[in-house]
Amino acid sequence: MPRALGASSVRSTIVLQNTDLPWGTPAKLLHWLVAAFVLVQIALGWAAVGWQLSPTKLDLIVWHKSTGMLILVLMVVRVAWRSADNAPALPTGIRPLERRAARAKRQLMRALLLTTTPLVVSAHSAQAADWTMDAGSSRLEFAVTFEKSVAPGIFREFDTRMRFDADKIAESRLDVTIATSSADMNIAPANKAISGAEWFDFVRFPQAEFHATDVSRTAAGRYLARGVLSLKGVQQPVEVPFTWTETVDAARMEGELVVKRSAFGIGTGAWAATNVIGADVKIKFSVRLRKRG
Repeated sequence: MPRALGASSVRSTIVLQNTDLPWGTPAKLLHWLVAAFVLVQIALGWAAVGWQLSPTKLDLIVWHKSTGMLILVLMVVRVAWRSADNAPALPTGIRPLERRAARAKRQLMRALLLTTTPLVVSAHSAQAADWTMDAGSSRLEFAVTFEKSVAPGIFREFDTRMRFDADKIAESRLDVTIATSSADMNIAPANKAISGAEWFDFVRFPQAEFHATDVSRTAAGRYLARGVLSLKGVQQPVEVPFTWTETVDAARMEGELVVKRSAFGIGTGAWAATNVIGADVKIKFSVRLRKRG
């Protein structure tokens, strides 16, 4: 007898199938999950539209797309469950017009969710692919001349995000962030010097950024990204040529460019003269990227 009472108690709180009065627990759960994720989807969409161009914006777009896919899956499960189970009867006493309106509303909402969600997802899928950096297989190097000899260095901490498709160049964009304090010239006195205010000034300017939304093809497999480099509080237009080699879900982006250190206030005071340390800084990169989503 106690076992029978326990089972009855569970059935009173967790009802798998709909009855003449209440909806079953699975139907309720699916309903509220869809409603919650629709609100999340709207919030992500608004945030992505208003967010400035950055890696965070790319993350918001990917989350928006993933949430849309999840809503679509939940709606398919919900419709399948609804087809296999009868809906509770409408309250007695309501007019025929109200009954027809209630049924029409449910069908309309279901149709809207099942049609608009795939459209949103397909719209995002039609965009150029998003790529993220494989840090372990990527390098960002720099070199200057010291008394006409090459003095190389490397940035050990940086990140690259790319939206790129060779067939959809107009949608491309490139975002790079660099921890300037990770600069390493493999010589202790040089590393100490470049950390100071006359050089990178790690304390005041710990990060450099490059953002480009103008990407064009210059030759087969060769491209040019025109953007803005922000370094040591200075913003300057910079053109970054690169090659692009792509496999199914990975790509290699390589290139090099030259910038004038004086344009960004790198090497001021006694170091401003170029007879000891040259005016040009050569930047070379080899970045491995993986396709997102």
